[in-house]
Amino acid sequence: MASETDSAPRAVVHPRAPGDFHGSIVTGEVIPGEIIGASAGVVLRFARDDDSAAIIALISAVWSEYPGKTLVAAADMPELLRPASAYAAADGRFWVVEAHGRIIGTIALQPSAESGVVELQKLYVARGMRRNGLGGFLCGLVEREARRRGARAIELWSDVKLLDAHRRYEHLGYQRGETLKSYDDTSSTVRYYYRKALGAELPDRPGRLDGPREDAAETTDRWQKLLPIGAGGGASSGDPITMNRPSFTEHPASVGETYFEHLRHATGFAISMLRGGLACLVHAVLPFLFTHTGSGVVADLNTRMITNRRRQGETRSAARAAAGRMPAA
Repeated sequence: MASETDSAPRAVVHPRAPGDFHGSIVTGEVIPGEIIGASAGVVLRFARDDDSAAIIALISAVWSEYPGKTLVAAADMPELLRPASAYAAADGRFWVVEAHGRIIGTIALQPSAESGVVELQKLYVARGMRRNGLGGFLCGLVEREARRRGARAIELWSDVKLLDAHRRYEHLGYQRGETLKSYDDTSSTVRYYYRKALGAELPDRPGRLDGPREDAAETTDRWQKLLPIGAGGGASSGDPITMNRPSFTEHPASVGETYFEHLRHATGFAISMLRGGLACLVHAVLPFLFTHTGSGVVADLNTRMITNRRRQGETRSAARAAAGRMPAA
């Protein structure tokens, strides 16, 4: 999901004594790698420190779908170098979902600086596993843990570029605030603030949390049935999880374009690359010809593909955000 998914906030993990959450949150012990549920080759478990490379690879793959997004874990998210230890020190949680040994989704929780509030972090879903309820299911883990701790609200920070993630959060009952936060990271990230006040579980559906709209809840239910919480780690039978069909609009939307806008831009890039490649080929044989054509095409492509396109995408995102912005809860 590029979302998101994430929420993709750059976390600053604040070490504190286990159980100390401003006197309001009850905590429990976490065993790194402990399996929470397993079925049909899919495993939900707590992260281990040796998951670091796989988690970084997943987040890097998601970020690479957005122009100008680059992850340098040691500088941008140092907690990913030892995820289990970092979140344990902060009295947090870090969950991963594996499919046949490959991590396909992550999410984390950390106590907020505000009393009685937790922060949702590190929501990422592999591209082929999006739009089938996994992101909502992972958010449900955070809500379940937040309620267990006695929290009254969940907050998160989401990159302004992650439009799919914004829609997901809003479907799950999160409200966007007015606050924007800029980060001095490799990608000069800017993030929106989201917040959700926690209500009770729905009385007619024990375990179902309030907030998701009906169609989102139905797909989330699939994961709740596949990976029942407290399964004890034993594998059980279940329907296999399949990859989503290719989408003609998912990637264009991720860069702030419609399908036809993306078609026009990509075709223009292809023609320029073909022209530049042909000029370089001729220049290789006849070095006195096209001495600057290839470099000129590369520079022009960089301006069109990265600089201008990023600026246009951010302008569209800001316009859409201004139309749908809501005050923080």
